[in-house]
Amino acid sequence: MKRRRVGLGLLVATLAVVTAACGVPSTDGPEPLPSELAELAPQPQDSAVVAAETVDTDLAWVKGDRIRLAPREVTATDVASQASAALEAVIAGPTDAEQALGLSTEVRPDLVASLLIEGDGAIIDLQSGSSPGDATLATAQLALSVLLVPGVESVTFTIAGRPAEVPRADGKVRSGPVTVDDYASLVRARQLALRETPGTTSG
Repeated sequence: MKRRRVGLGLLVATLAVVTAACGVPSTDGPEPLPSELAELAPQPQDSAVVAAETVDTDLAWVKGDRIRLAPREVTATDVASQASAALEAVIAGPTDAEQALGLSTEVRPDLVASLLIEGDGAIIDLQSGSSPGDATLATAQLALSVLLVPGVESVTFTIAGRPAEVPRADGKVRSGPVTVDDYASLVRARQLALRETPGTTSG
């Protein structure tokens, strides 16, 4: 390796002498483009930047003793950002227009600590396991709003990073991942099959 480095150094020195003898000016690096050409030169693009777009996502609200799905436009770049936007919207609560349709929420603003997407699964970390209202409906709201994002197949609930027991629609309380099937009985079958589109409503 030393021999190769020395040989390369001699070659560079020899080329420098030959270049000088030929009258070609030597430089330490590439010369900047003239200003009129620099404006036309392509600018480097950041391949990591992905343009955000507006997408429709389904949010789960409470109407009576059941879950009602309603669409909401959110800005997202991928599955994780759409799931996060959906969860944030549910935590913020229904809009005035949604409340006028009789939609409400059992999710209190300080219930969720964080959301993590891992592959096709999501982890919702809760601040605590207690809920002043209907815990089953609150859990269904959180789970379904994330599960209805294309690409998310299951949701696991934790409290401070530890597995949490949450209620299912069948009345059982246990830990482990939940899927749409665990709360399907709380939602009208037509809504789960078709998903509401903007401007449509159902009872």
